[in-house]
Amino acid sequence: MGGRVIWEITNLCNYSCKYCIFSCDKKRLPNELNTDQIKLILDDLKKHDFKYLKITGGEPFTRLDLIEIIEYASSLGFDIDISTNASLINREKAIALKKSGVSMVHVSLDGHNRETHESVRGKNTFEPTVNGISELVRQNLYVRLGCVIFEGNQKYLEQIVAFAYRLGAKEIIFSRMEPVGRMRGDNSMVTTYSIEKIKGILNNNESKYPEIKVSYSFAKSDTDKNIGVCPGGTKFLSIDSEGRVSPCTWITEKIPEFVGGKTLHNSGLDQIYSESVVDYLNFKETVSEYGISGCPIQSVDQVKEIKEIINYFENNLKEDLSESTKYSRHSPLYSFTTENLGGYFSQFDFRGKKVLTVGGSGDQMINAYLGGAKDVYNFDINLFAKFYAELKLKALGALTFDEFVNFFSRDGSNILSKKTYQKIKEQLSPSTKYFFDRAYLYFHDDGAAFRESKLFNNKFDDPEKKIQYNPYLQSKGNYLKAKEAIKHKEISWFTGSLDELINSQIFRENKYDYICLSNIADNLNLSSSDHDYLYKFKDNCVKPLLGNLESNGTVFIAYIYMTNNVESVKRSLIDDKQIRLKVFDNLKGYSYREIDFPSAISGRDSVAYYVKK
Repeated sequence: MGGRVIWEITNLCNYSCKYCIFSCDKKRLPNELNTDQIKLILDDLKKHDFKYLKITGGEPFTRLDLIEIIEYASSLGFDIDISTNASLINREKAIALKKSGVSMVHVSLDGHNRETHESVRGKNTFEPTVNGISELVRQNLYVRLGCVIFEGNQKYLEQIVAFAYRLGAKEIIFSRMEPVGRMRGDNSMVTTYSIEKIKGILNNNESKYPEIKVSYSFAKSDTDKNIGVCPGGTKFLSIDSEGRVSPCTWITEKIPEFVGGKTLHNSGLDQIYSESVVDYLNFKETVSEYGISGCPIQSVDQVKEIKEIINYFENNLKEDLSESTKYSRHSPLYSFTTENLGGYFSQFDFRGKKVLTVGGSGDQMINAYLGGAKDVYNFDINLFAKFYAELKLKALGALTFDEFVNFFSRDGSNILSKKTYQKIKEQLSPSTKYFFDRAYLYFHDDGAAFRESKLFNNKFDDPEKKIQYNPYLQSKGNYLKAKEAIKHKEISWFTGSLDELINSQIFRENKYDYICLSNIADNLNLSSSDHDYLYKFKDNCVKPLLGNLESNGTVFIAYIYMTNNVESVKRSLIDDKQIRLKVFDNLKGYSYREIDFPSAISGRDSVAYYVKK
């Protein structure tokens, strides 16, 4: 093994920093490793040729045995550095640290003054940290300051470097705030400065203060994030306060499935390494084949999707093929829309507009672009729909009209052929490419078998109607217009339910001209035991969506109903127009209208829409 160990020696911390990756607490975890256990693990690490030990937390100095642990590690020959907020360091502890053999003390400092620093680290944290730094400097310890760049301190980077120099630090290293840990999903404080701008400021200040080393721990540029090969699991390991082992701290935070279930409380390093780390190393080799290198967290969504695909094909596929699950992350795919998009899309002006739509078969997205949409954002609970929609988008750009129809159509002459797929493959994102590669492998490169499998919902696949309902397929001329419209377009996708979308960052930060809900209301109504579901759908889904409409924006709701075949009371909520009007009409500030079109299901597709007045 060998290399570096990053050890979160405690989760206890006297601070409550807003962006803490560990979500550290004021209470010590009950399963925290004790002194004797830590010494035994250090012995084991030494036997496996680990040379460097970074002690972090929580706040390490909340442990009364910290100096004893450092002295023991030093006696084994470890090169040791420690990360601390320095607030608990007095002269006595600074002297003890100097004698213990620590090579570097890393202190977190996020501002040049009280106001800036305490805006993220809490009240009464600035002075204790500065005093602790001063004590460390007096003992001539190598002090490196770590500053997290966020929206509140980004304009003071020069002042922070100058302050670090005055404090006597040997080095200051900058990182960018990430929405992780305690700030998971919250981008409100993330720096608005580009990497290039930050680099320019820091490089300029390094020349001003040559006595202090100024560096940064992020990618070379915003567009060049995946650099080199991830060293996690090979050059270093991460151990948390309860003895769990992972390739690195960031993997633990972003992709927790790579943390083994066993702990160092009662298992040796060899056993745990083979359980958690080897799995990651094998996975890293897989994703590198698909263009993902560098730190996996820079491509965390792609990485998670590939991990999910691996699990699906290895464990779930046979079961799902025998009994498909509706409305889930792994639902059967609709090859083409069942909605009459040719009917109602043509009645609205999409030119230059921002559209949010159910991903589905990808046809809503393509037809919106054909209509002149500027940007189309897709959402769908079905992860496979994302892969299929991206395949369609890229196929539209790469294939002729005849090739496209024969590739995607169930009645085509070249149904999902591997040969045609190869023309598209290299344009796909890593996870989409991986999904289709695994699918072709599973079906022995037989595209027709893939297309006829339970991975597709073929119940409503009407060859005539797929042309009728899709303007981009109605003529070669329309197809070429769509091809031109999607040039340089990449798929924008949120995988989740409508409820999850409404509560997501991507939704809250955007406003849309058109929101197309397809027949979500219909599907949810059918799957609900509550016959009053339409009322809840209006209150919990439609109303929040209306708040993110631009002026004169429109929300579409498609009701695919059974004209003369009412199956139940709950079904009749959809089927009965009077009930629909009663539920959805009279919403202040909006007008509600319905248009009827023939559909692929049961003969009638009622498209309702709200228009913001």
